[in-house]
Formats: sequence, C-alpha cells, structure tokens
Amino acid sequence: MYRQRHNLVEAWDIMFAYRGIGYKFGKDIKLPSYPEISKPGSIFHILLRRIIVNFLVADLLVFFWNFTAPNREPWGGSIFIQSLPWPQRYLVSTIYHATLGCLAVTLLNTGYYIYTLIGVYIFSQPYESWPPLFDNPFASQSLHDLWAKRWHALLTRSLFVLGGWPDFWVSGVIGLVLGSLLASGLFHEFPLYSLGHDPDWRMVAFFGIQGIGLILERLWNKATGSYVGGWYGVLWVYLFLFVLGQPLFTDSYASRGLCNGIVIPSTLSPTNRILLPLLNRLSQIG
Repeated sequence: MYRQRHNLVEAWDIMFAYRGIGYKFGKDIKLPSYPEISKPGSIFHILLRRIIVNFLVADLLVFFWNFTAPNREPWGGSIFIQSLPWPQRYLVSTIYHATLGCLAVTLLNTGYYIYTLIGVYIFSQPYESWPPLFDNPFASQSLHDLWAKRWHALLTRSLFVLGGWPDFWVSGVIGLVLGSLLASGLFHEFPLYSLGHDPDWRMVAFFGIQGIGLILERLWNKATGSYVGGWYGVLWVYLFLFVLGQPLFTDSYASRGLCNGIVIPSTLSPTNRILLPLLNRLSQIG
C-alpha cells in the first residue's frame, strides 16, 4: 500500500514538474513565494481564497468578452472595429487586449491553485514545492523582469530544449534568447494550425520581437552600466505588450475564433447562474 501511494505521489510530482522544482534543471529559475505562514492551516485559507477570487474574476472577464466582443461568430473577427474612429477603435481594442491578458492569468492561477491544494493536502507535499505561478507581471519594469521573473515558468525548460539550446550552439547568447522566444511563438501557433486554421506569422513575430527587446536591454546594460527599470522601463514593457501585442498576439487569436469558444460552461458560471438572474429580477422590481 505504501509503495502504491509513493508511486502515485511520484507520478503527480512528475506531471507538474514543468518548472523543475526539486530537480537539477530548475535550480536557476526565479520563482515567487507565498507570504510568511504564521499558522499551520493558513496555507489552506490562502489557496482557497486564491482559487475563489481567480475563478470569479475569470468568470466575469469571460462574461464581459462574450457579451461585448465586436464579433462573436465561431470563426472569429478582429478586435479592431473598423467602423469606429481610430481613437475609439484602439481604446476598445486595448480593453479587449487587457481582458484577454487578465483572463489568461486568472484561468492559469485557478487551475494551478487547485492542483496545489491537491498536492499539499492529499499527497502531503510541502507547499513550498508549489510556489505561485505569477509575481504580479503587470508591475514589470523590464522585459527581463517580466519573462525571467514575473511570468510563469511552465515552458522555460521546453523552450530552451526546442529552440534556445540549438540556437545557442550556433550564435551564443543571442541565439539562446531568440531561439527560446521563437519556439514560444511556434508553441502558441501550432494549436491553432492543428485545428485547421491557416498559419499566421504574427504570433511567431510577437515572441520574436520580445527576444529582440531582451537583446536591446542587454546592450543598454553594457553601454550604460545600468539596467532598464523605473517608469521608463514600465513604458518599455507596455510598448511591447500593449502596442505590439494587440495586432500581433490578441488579434491573431481573435481573428481565428479562439476567443469565442466556451471557456467556462454556463452551468459552472456564477455570473450566468446567480448574477444575471439576480440582475434580471432587480430590473423587474425597478
């Protein structure tokens, strides 16, 4: 019985060892941590609260997207509404872009904290072996700060193996950076291609440009002796994420229908099951 449980715990650990926690390949990855735990049961309440908050926020974001998106057909449509004057057009597209980014974070967090709860309380793993996925990525002050420290590191090992290390042998550090980011672009593009969509160069270009930005930060450090940071670093990050990210990333997904699928079934959605009926009832009373 003990052997079976041990094998099950080992299998669970390997299933979610993307970041290499407890393994040699993960020793240099920067990971966030939980706040100091003062009581033995505090981590349970922290995880439960994060599951609930992230799921509710994700549900509201899905509801907002589904009921306000400019094109809700299954085959998708652009986030840029051509009938609007350009200031309103880009204001609307920026809102949808931010919505999709927040939705990705909250959905990943919801699933991850559920797995963490299972790992800690069913398989008796220490909570330190399940550090948070994100470290407030919206506060990043450089692209290095974003991709190396604040964004989730679930794909770091895979991207190094698929693109970073082969290119490193050819062109050194520049190849390592560009190869890893281009591999990330292909990783995000292939699922859409496998669903029958035509290839879209914009997805790969978005991640390739991130690699160029990281190289420019390295050159800035060598030229000035200081790192990109502060308010100009925040503007630099948001240039890549919001100005370039809208046409290259979000519009690429949205125009091929990925954003119009069922993310949270209506039977599991508190917004559809509770909030909307309540608002309808209140409107009838008014």
